[in-house]
Amino acid sequence: GMLQMISFELVNGKRPHELILLKQLIKQRKPISKDEYKGKLTKNQAAYSAKLIQSVERVLTYDFFIQQAKVKYQTPLIDIKNEHYQLSKKFEEALDDPIFYTLAVDAIKTGLARSRKYPAGYTLQGLEIGEKYSRKDALRLLLWENDESSTVYGYRIKHQTCPIFINYHKNEDIRDTTKYGDEFINESLLHWYSRSNLTTRSTEVQDIIHSAERKIDLHSFVKREESEGTEFYYLGPADYTTGSADDHEIGDVGNKAPVVTMDLALHQPMTYELFQYLVREI
Repeated sequence: GMLQMISFELVNGKRPHELILLKQLIKQRKPISKDEYKGKLTKNQAAYSAKLIQSVERVLTYDFFIQQAKVKYQTPLIDIKNEHYQLSKKFEEALDDPIFYTLAVDAIKTGLARSRKYPAGYTLQGLEIGEKYSRKDALRLLLWENDESSTVYGYRIKHQTCPIFINYHKNEDIRDTTKYGDEFINESLLHWYSRSNLTTRSTEVQDIIHSAERKIDLHSFVKREESEGTEFYYLGPADYTTGSADDHEIGDVGNKAPVVTMDLALHQPMTYELFQYLVREI
């Protein structure tokens, strides 16, 4: 349970903050104050905010996870008492077993070594452009309070963020009402479709159109096709292109659904290689 949690959620090193806290707690085997932890982060050149620290706490106490994961991972790794972090009793007891101890420490070391691959994980930006993330990783790094990845299929606005997940090449056999023509016009411009049954007047579409003034950050993620597994390339933050939102209909005659198309401009153009790889016909 607890080792599984470290292996499944933290060894990927996409953010070092949880690992830094666990490493310190295992090393000194006594509670650490929040201020001590912040000092440790600074020493490790890991930036933090109150929201990021809350996110780390929710991951290590399992509050972030859905019920199914809580059951699988069993006991949370830490307890938080009077502004101090401590290892949970069960985790502490497990660490008395030399084999468990070795495996746990190795996993944490591996995660910290891997974290060098994701420099953005050390900053408040969190996500490294051009690297791959699962929906769950993305929500954790966007500091969502709960893992709602099972309900965020295409996109969702929450916590002033709007992650947008795109399968670039759709299967031919999907229903016509979901046949979206998301398309990269070039390395930095995406012609994008909202979900169906929305118009430019719909609240969530208005939120995206006015995302700049409403301070909602749009983040784009893409994978070539559904069969590529659970991870998406992170293309970075994007901006709504003023005036580009348009009402359309998709579907067959007699079964049409309204949809909104718009153009989203990436802050940073993707590399030529990634662009070619994504748009190439399968």
